[in-house]
Amino acid sequence: MTLVVGIRLMTKDRLLSWILQCDPIYVLCLTAAESVSHLFFQCNYSKQIWQRVLDLLSCRRNVQDFSHEVSLALKFCRKTKVAGRLFMMFFAEAVYAIWIQRNNTVFKGCCLPAETVFKDVVFRVACRCSNVDRKLLIM
Repeated sequence: MTLVVGIRLMTKDRLLSWILQCDPIYVLCLTAAESVSHLFFQCNYSKQIWQRVLDLLSCRRNVQDFSHEVSLALKFCRKTKVAGRLFMMFFAEAVYAIWIQRNNTVFKGCCLPAETVFKDVVFRVACRCSNVDRKLLIM
């Protein structure tokens, strides 16, 4: 998954590698160059969202770098338990939501607060999961 995301997303570090001119700074935090690893979970904005997800899932740990989080997601996707399914759904929704907010900032000049994005991610996962899985979210 890291390979797919790293190769496919048009992050600024990738654009710069093609000798295209652009400002390398990540638009959501304005503190570092935009890369897949910074975009997903090194940036305080995305870290806030993912930490809230981990807390909701009772994962008593801090957010790790993207490659570590992908490794954990791949490990969880092999499990059929509720926690594994929810982790995978949350991971996919969070990555997608962060990318959408990045694009909204780049192309429209606006971005939702991290807390709002987190709530949207929870809503989308709750809508897609089974009733059994949804009960775990309510507890």
